[in-house]
Amino acid sequence: GYITEKLATTLSEGFLGAGESALVNPGYSQSTGKMNPFYANFYAADGSSVADGINYTQAGRDGIEFYQSYSDPRLPYFYATYDGTNYGGNYFGDLVSNLLPPNETSQLGQGMIGTFDRSAIILSDFESLFLQAEAAQKGFIPGTAKEFYDQAVTQSCIYFGIADTEISQLLVLENASVNFDLAPNKVKLIMTQKWAAMNGNSPMEIWTDYRRSGFPDFIHFAQDPNRKNNTPPVRLLYPQRELNLNGDQVSAVGNIDLFTSKIFWQSR
Repeated sequence: GYITEKLATTLSEGFLGAGESALVNPGYSQSTGKMNPFYANFYAADGSSVADGINYTQAGRDGIEFYQSYSDPRLPYFYATYDGTNYGGNYFGDLVSNLLPPNETSQLGQGMIGTFDRSAIILSDFESLFLQAEAAQKGFIPGTAKEFYDQAVTQSCIYFGIADTEISQLLVLENASVNFDLAPNKVKLIMTQKWAAMNGNSPMEIWTDYRRSGFPDFIHFAQDPNRKNNTPPVRLLYPQRELNLNGDQVSAVGNIDLFTSKIFWQSR
């Protein structure tokens, strides 16, 4: 009831739709300190690669295998082939004996890295549409969840410049990992494809979605046998500044465990 009441106050304002991404671009130019900051992690102003960025950031195996499982056209935009044809990735923290060597793993694709002057995302249209799809599926807002979902997947493909024919073929694949009508659990599909669309460009949102929904439910988290927990942290800890300036209120919360002290909205 509380959620429905609060959402009703925003319905008259409307939500971001297809083609209405909230972006920022102060006038990026191809010079040091003036490029898109994400792009600058990988390339210098003269076009040469930044070794610590382009070589350090490698593909995760879960992502590659998920896109490959139904021939998602976004795969080559998210990841680069390591030999012109094949893709490879590893599980985070896996034993050295299980890891693919660097020359058999994929770096980020150029579609993800973008260009020096690409606008930075504040809130993409596809993120907004996935949120609307989830809300409609749960009955919180009017509209058809399938329509919002199809628009969300479409806009995530358009972001990379994928052709309309490929997008339309993607949405009608006989595969429950992408086809709304075939998916037995619609919320799971929406959340999983939201992860697939935002993989690499909105990690905080993906982490938050996982904490509140448990999807996607196939991710291999740290494989290190000395890991502290089998799943990621459920929250951020208060910074030292908060402890110094607002210690009484922090203490009132009690002992906070990084892996078990869930925030009120983490219902799973």
